Amino acid sequence: MPKPQKWQTRPQQIADHLRSDIHNRRWTDKLPGIRTLMNHYGVSRVTIDSALAILENQGLLAPAELRKTRRINSEALLNTSQSKTKKNLLILHDTNAILDHSDSLMLREMQDLWEKYHGSATWSRADFLRVKNPATKLRDLAKRHAAQALLLYNPPSQWSKAALDLLPSYFCGGDTPPGYQTSMSAFKLSDQIHHTLQILKNHGHTRILIPNHNHESYFTREIIAILQQQLPKPTHGTHADLSPSFTEPHPEVWKSYWQREFSRTRPTAVILFSTRHLLSLYSFCFEHQINIPRELSVILTSHDQHLEWLSPTPTMMRYPVNQAINHFHQWLDSHLQPIGSKFLNLDLIPGESLANAPAS
Repeated sequence: MPKPQKWQTRPQQIADHLRSDIHNRRWTDKLPGIRTLMNHYGVSRVTIDSALAILENQGLLAPAELRKTRRINSEALLNTSQSKTKKNLLILHDTNAILDHSDSLMLREMQDLWEKYHGSATWSRADFLRVKNPATKLRDLAKRHAAQALLLYNPPSQWSKAALDLLPSYFCGGDTPPGYQTSMSAFKLSDQIHHTLQILKNHGHTRILIPNHNHESYFTREIIAILQQQLPKPTHGTHADLSPSFTEPHPEVWKSYWQREFSRTRPTAVILFSTRHLLSLYSFCFEHQINIPRELSVILTSHDQHLEWLSPTPTMMRYPVNQAINHFHQWLDSHLQPIGSKFLNLDLIPGESLANAPAS
């Protein structure tokens, strides 16, 4: 179970909010008047007075003066700001994951936000698939990097659970365990696959291959269930054959995957989740003289502007990175308390790799 949060009185909570707002430069030099503070934080005069007394005792506010607003102790603010730099964020992703361009930018923006308001950040990797005891591995990594908080990219549920049991955590995608309060931004897999399948169906496609490289069985089961709902029974193979698990992160292995799956299912369209897999498919099609999009349509559910140099330019989908970063910022503003999950919709970026299904 998650570690219980330390109980605080209402004045202590408001004092924490005030302290954060002072550090984030909402209030500079002086606080506004009592009534403004009451309205801003939605509390009574008694609660505000108690919160101000807490901050005065901590040296962050100067003593009250008659008919004057509270003055912020700039020297104490500087000292506490310097102490905050001791907080370290550990950013962790799978050893086998090659981050797409937009995901790398998103994590860098989140790192910049953390360093602006809290301190330093370090990056590390772990083999999410092969590590037998995520809790032990994560505890060792946190100790090695002196982490006070965690940012995990696409973690499986057992890694999410280990993170939540250990330190305040934020997740960019991935799976979260039931019964836990979490902070996560992601796109909802089922909604996005439904949407992408509908685009391809509107172009007459019914043999649609969705290879996945996720080692969690729920991921494959969810894709297969959607395929069963959306598509007729395949004339070649089964719905399960249309979503094979390609878990090996090696180019040569993926070449053999394509050879096997194209022989077995004869797809007219492919949905991909990763830039490197799109490059692998384009290479396979070039070697085997499969014309994109006349013989095969391709949609990538991520976006990389460098792929616009390919011919034909892939049809891609862009994750609303700014919205995810804003959600991460809200987590920082909440003092690293759970703020829930925010599911975002991908934006279609038209390209040249989508066309009507070829005649049977």
